[in-house]
Amino acid sequence: MVETMAKKEVTEAEEMRTDVFRLLPYPLLIVEGGSILFANPAAEQWGFEDGGSIDSLPRDILEIIRDGTIRRKKKKEYRGLVMKLPGFSEAVTIDLSLVPIPSIEHPNALIVSFVDVTWHHQTMDEIARIVLEAEAANRELNLKIRILSELARLGEALLKAVTPADVKDLLVSSLRNTGLFREVLLLESGMKESGGNAALPSDAKEWLEDFERGFNRSGFFAKDTLILCPLLSRESAFGILLLRVWEPESGLISLVEEVRSFVSLGTFALENLLLSDELLDTLRDLSFRNRVSRILQSTRSPHDLEVSLRNLLLSYLPIKWFGIVDSVSAAIPRPLMETVEQALRGQTVVTPDGSGMAVPGGRGGPEGDETGLRRYSVFAIYGEKGAFHSAARRKLIQSVFDTAAIALRNARLYQDIRAHTVALEFLNKELARAVENLKAANEMKSRFVSTVSHEFRTPLTSILSYVETLLAEGEKIDPATRKEFLTVVQDESRRLSRLINQLLDFSRIQSRDTELSIVNVDLADLLGQIHAALEPIAEQKLLEFPEPLVEAACAVLGDRDALHQVLLNIVSNAIQYTLPGGRVRILLDSDEEFAYIHVEDTGVGIPPDSLENIFGEFFTVTQTRAEVARAEHIRSGGGKEDPSFGTGLGLAIAKAIVDRHQGQIEVRSKVGEGTVFTIKLRRRGVEE
Repeated sequence: MVETMAKKEVTEAEEMRTDVFRLLPYPLLIVEGGSILFANPAAEQWGFEDGGSIDSLPRDILEIIRDGTIRRKKKKEYRGLVMKLPGFSEAVTIDLSLVPIPSIEHPNALIVSFVDVTWHHQTMDEIARIVLEAEAANRELNLKIRILSELARLGEALLKAVTPADVKDLLVSSLRNTGLFREVLLLESGMKESGGNAALPSDAKEWLEDFERGFNRSGFFAKDTLILCPLLSRESAFGILLLRVWEPESGLISLVEEVRSFVSLGTFALENLLLSDELLDTLRDLSFRNRVSRILQSTRSPHDLEVSLRNLLLSYLPIKWFGIVDSVSAAIPRPLMETVEQALRGQTVVTPDGSGMAVPGGRGGPEGDETGLRRYSVFAIYGEKGAFHSAARRKLIQSVFDTAAIALRNARLYQDIRAHTVALEFLNKELARAVENLKAANEMKSRFVSTVSHEFRTPLTSILSYVETLLAEGEKIDPATRKEFLTVVQDESRRLSRLINQLLDFSRIQSRDTELSIVNVDLADLLGQIHAALEPIAEQKLLEFPEPLVEAACAVLGDRDALHQVLLNIVSNAIQYTLPGGRVRILLDSDEEFAYIHVEDTGVGIPPDSLENIFGEFFTVTQTRAEVARAEHIRSGGGKEDPSFGTGLGLAIAKAIVDRHQGQIEVRSKVGEGTVFTIKLRRRGVEE
C-alpha cells in the first residue's frame, strides 16, 4: 500500500511538471529511447508531437541525444549548433541542452530544450524550485487530505466499535493506513514491548519506565525514527502507541501532532465505551439487586433463601460455589476456608487472589466458640481467580449479602415463630387428646374397677357363703355335700387366683419390670404345644380344631414363655367365643422378614365400635362379645355362669408382650361370622 501511494505521488509530481513545461516559450521535448514522450506547444510549432519518433530529428541532433542518453546522469550543453529543423526553410543556429529527468516509469527520460543555455539554466533552476515547492506543497496537501480522510474513516468506524479491543485495533489499523509509518504497535501489558518488536533505545526505555511510575503522563517521546505517544483517559492509561517512520525526519514533532489527532479520537471512543459499560453495569447491578430483593422478600425458609440466592448468583456472576455457613466445614472449598474463618469473627474478607469473598451476615448458630468470640452466619462465594478484585464487584456482593442477611434473619425469625406456632398447636391438640384419653381412661378404669370388683365379689361371696355354712353346720352336712361345697370353694379360689395373676402380669409387663428371656423359638413347635393343650377343651365344646397349618417352618427370637402366654390367650379366646359346631384353626406363614400367625374362628364376632379399643388397658371384652357368648352359653343349657370368662385383661397383656417383641397384633372381625387375629413377629436373623 505504501508503494502504491508513493507511485501516486510521483505520478502527480510528473503531471505538475508537465503542466509547467507547457507554459515555457521555447521548444521542449521529453524523450526516452526512440520515442517523444512529451512536446510542449512551442515544440509542436516546430513540427514535434507527443508519441512521435525521434528518428524524424536531424541526424546530428539524434547523435547528440544518443550521446546524452548514454551519459544521462550528466547535463549536456551545446551552443551555436547550426541545424536544419522541421518547419524551417533554412538552417538555424540554436543552443541545445540535455537534462536527465528519470522517473519510476521512465528511468531513461531526457529533457531536450532548444534555447539559449544561460537563460535556460536560470529558467530551469527557477522551474526546479517552483516544481520542488509545488511538489512539497502537493505532498503536504495530499498528506493532510490522507490524514483527514483516514480520521473521517476512523471516526465512522469508531461509532460501530463495541469493545475497547475494537477501538484499539481500529486506531492501530488507521495509523498504518496513513502510510506515514513503517511500524505501528500498541503497548498494553505493563507497557512492555510486544513480542518481535525491535529493542528500544535506552532513552526510550527510560521514558517508558518514567511513564509507568506516573511521570510524563502528558508528554511524548520523539527521536530519530521513533515516536512513543500515550493513550490516556482521565483515570487510566490504555496503552502507549509505538510508531516508527520510514526515515529520520526533522518534522517528527509536527508528525506527533497528527498522531495526537488519531489518539484523541481513540481516547474519546474508549472513554465513551467505558462510560457506556459502567452505565450498563450499573443498570444490570440495579436490576440484579431488584431481583434479589423481590425473591428474598417472598422467601420464608433459610434453605429456600440459600437455594434462591445461589441460583441468582450463578446466573449473574462467574462463580463456582456459594453457601451460607455457621462454621468451617469440609463442604467449603479449601482456598476459602481461612477467609470464612475470619468472616465468622465479623470481618468482610476477600481471598488474596481475588477468587473468593466472605461476608458476615448477622449472628447465627452458637453464641460463641471455644475462644469466646461471637460467631456469625457467613455468606461465602467462590469463583475464578481475580473475580472479586474489582471494587464495583465487591460493592455489589456486599450490598446483595447485606440484603440477604436481613432476609435470612427474617426467615429464621419466621421459622422460629412458625415452629413455636406449630408446637403450640401440637401441644394444644395433644393436651386435648390427653384430656379425652384421661376421661376415657377414667371411664374405663371405673368400668374396670366395677368389673373387677364384681369378679372378686362373686367368688368371694360364694367362698364365704360355703365356708360359713360348713363352719355353722359342718357336723350336720353329709360327706358328699361337704365335698361338693369344698369343690366350689376350690374352683372359686382358683378363679380368684387367675384374676390376681392376670392383674400382676399386666402390671409387670406395663412397668417393664420383667426382662424377656430371648431365645430361638420354633413357632411350628410352639403352635403344636398350644394345640395339644387346648384340643380337649375344643372337643368338649364340639368344635372343629384341626392341627396348625404350617406353610414353612420358621423361627423367631423371643421369650418362649411370653409368646406361649400370648398364643394361649388368643386361641383360648377363640375357643371360648365360638359356639358348638364352629371351627377354630391356626395358620403359620412367613416372608423374608416376618412370620405371621393367624388365629381364625367362626365365633360370635366383635362389634365394630369395640375393635379399636379391644386392646385397651381398661377395656373389658366381657361387655362386647363376652356378653353374647355368655348369653349363648346360658341359652344352650350351660348354666348361669362359666367361670372361664375373665376380666378381659388377656388381650391387653398379649398386645403388651407382642410390642415388647417389636411385633404387631391386628384383628378383623364381623359379628355373627367370626374373628381373625394376626400376630406379626420379626424372623430370626432379620434386623431393623
